Amino acid sequence: MNTGWICGNSGCIFYTTNSGVNWILQSSGTSRLIAKIFFLNSNTGYASGGWQDGSSYLVLKTTNAGNTWQNLSFGSTAYSCESMYFVNENTGWIGGRDNLLNPYIQKTTDGGQNWTAQTTGLPSTNIGIVSIAFANPNKGWASVSSINITGNILYTNDGGTTWSTQYLTGEHYNYLAIKDSNNIAVVGKSVLGTGDEKVAVSSNGGSSWNTYVPPINAYTNAIAYTGNSIWLGSAYSQILRSSNGGANFVFQNQAASWRSIAWSSPQNGWAVAGYNGASNFTIRTTNGGTNWFYDFSAPGGAKIIFVNQSTGFTLWDGNGGSVWRTTNGGTNWTRNYILLPAWAADLFFIDGNTGWACGGSGGIRYTTNGGVSWTTQTSGTTQYVDKIFFTSANEGWACGGYGSGSGFIIYTTNGGTNWTSQTPITTMHNEQMWFVNNQQGFVAGVNGGTAKTTDGGKNWISGGSIPNPYVEAMYMLDSLTGWLVGRNQTGGGQNGKGYIYKTTDGSISWNLDFTADLVNGSLEGICVDPNNYVWAVGNHDYILKYSQSVGIIKISELVKDFKLYQNYPNPFNPSTIIRFQIPNSENGKWKIENGKITLKIYDILGKEIETLINEKLNPGTYEATFNASQYPSGVYFYRLTTEGYNETKKMILLK
Repeated sequence: MNTGWICGNSGCIFYTTNSGVNWILQSSGTSRLIAKIFFLNSNTGYASGGWQDGSSYLVLKTTNAGNTWQNLSFGSTAYSCESMYFVNENTGWIGGRDNLLNPYIQKTTDGGQNWTAQTTGLPSTNIGIVSIAFANPNKGWASVSSINITGNILYTNDGGTTWSTQYLTGEHYNYLAIKDSNNIAVVGKSVLGTGDEKVAVSSNGGSSWNTYVPPINAYTNAIAYTGNSIWLGSAYSQILRSSNGGANFVFQNQAASWRSIAWSSPQNGWAVAGYNGASNFTIRTTNGGTNWFYDFSAPGGAKIIFVNQSTGFTLWDGNGGSVWRTTNGGTNWTRNYILLPAWAADLFFIDGNTGWACGGSGGIRYTTNGGVSWTTQTSGTTQYVDKIFFTSANEGWACGGYGSGSGFIIYTTNGGTNWTSQTPITTMHNEQMWFVNNQQGFVAGVNGGTAKTTDGGKNWISGGSIPNPYVEAMYMLDSLTGWLVGRNQTGGGQNGKGYIYKTTDGSISWNLDFTADLVNGSLEGICVDPNNYVWAVGNHDYILKYSQSVGIIKISELVKDFKLYQNYPNPFNPSTIIRFQIPNSENGKWKIENGKITLKIYDILGKEIETLINEKLNPGTYEATFNASQYPSGVYFYRLTTEGYNETKKMILLK
């Protein structure tokens, strides 16, 4: 449980001896991609990889815990090595694609010194062997990745001398795990059609299979057994667990890339994630943001809007785009298609019926029935329309461009029936727009420039700039105060971090208010709730709240686990406060049958002296007071207990 390795690009192998708290870089001796790493014990391990970066089959071996790696690469026809499995120090297999993109499996029986090609029986149509697993030296399975065949699961009972297709998943990308010679599980993803994830499970060595659809919203690339449990690992830090052979999966963790946040009332807030109609999530709060929970009945998406407590809309961006509508506060959602000529980029509703959508190729669409049907409007441009904003049913603006030097702003006074061009102060590609009223408006563009108008866009004045190339969101509280959300590029040495800037002088200057603490921690959306708190969301499950008194703080993304805090004050005399949190049941990790929580106090001998709590409690954060006026000075303990969980902490009474 303490010792492990991870691998990746540029020959990286890292090693930990303290359960991942610290990682030490090891010298692999290669600069190629290392895709798989496999250890038989704490000393002996193998690594493999490569991806169109050399002609040999990449194989590395260590016998001293990775302090040194021996390069056992062989052959001259490799495109990639994507899978690896060893049953002992001598016998193992690797799989992937050869230089003609044919699937291959290679076997060694002498610890990687020599390798023999095995026949897969698969066609030569860009198929990769992405998973290999053996129950013993003879019996094993392999799975494939390809859009050209329907998810062949290969089987051998003679160590791979012969392989044959045992099962077809119907999916394109497939990863497998085995518990023993009878229990096999495969997770597959279809990139065409519905795109659903599916899990196929066999308990009789592959003679028959049961298929299930887990509640996954993104690509799944990992599956594993621990005991009788099956685990899945997916994009956006999704971890799911099944304790009944795959029939049901519950979430253990998620870290979605939130794109937009909105409020339908002072207590009810919503955040959504999604891209191109996929990887969709929605979380909600019903207590003003103190706790958030996943709403799997809501569609997610790229943007969410509520025009009142009952009526809201969420945008699925992408080619053509679609809009989902609720008229009962999120209980039910219905979908309608916008049918833009290209990518759907933004959505704006002035009330429950009247709205606009915009996107690529100068596309603007208009609805008067809540998105059920859409009418084409002529924008006068063929460029990308990033943002659209209306201050009334008649008066509105839109902006966009391409790159950094072809920005535009257009204006309508008749609900978009006609659009006329306005002259921006610069040619920057305008990514964001906000109007306080029909006279005072602001735009922000690529490379961080801003501009404003005080006469409805007849004239634009240059404002301050931010040092980030992309502006992801803008919100102006009034003509002076507002926020910009910017981010760096990713790749090429850029960290992709998100930043929040604030202006108090009407965009003349922008001052840095918050920096995301994680690489690729892009921030995407910002809004003000009815209580005048500012909220921002982004990658890595970021949910940020802004308070005028304390500034921006990172709050709990979701109450995902039980937690018992250290009492305060400590030492204490005679009273102290004990704080604890109960996770959201929607998270799925904790399924408490009776819901009863106990919080008890013990003396130094372990004798129970008081019970502070013994009742059913809803998810949330709680505080209990322990008054020790009747007890002597000394060490005491407090324990939080429920089904499957207990935690104890020490406190000191000092009179």
